[in-house]
Amino acid sequence: MCNIQTGLPGPAPFFNSDAAFLALMLLFAVSNGYLSTLLLLAVVVEDSLDPEEIDVAATASVVYLTAGLALGSLLSFPVGRLAEAL
Repeated sequence: MCNIQTGLPGPAPFFNSDAAFLALMLLFAVSNGYLSTLLLLAVVVEDSLDPEEIDVAATASVVYLTAGLALGSLLSFPVGRLAEAL
């Protein structure tokens, strides 16, 4: 997908410039951070929560966010292998 010259036969890079790939990754990073922050703040200010439930809700949301990021990272390995096989 990015401009990596391996010397092995394969598809041409989608991005011929490392700057374009870096800009796309920066866009993903900023949007992920912004949306994650909005969701974590929305959990804490939810009107339907009792004051003693706020700590549990905040902890659960952080655990689920971390688990989702870890699962996405772990799934990138088999998906990468699958993409190489195609």
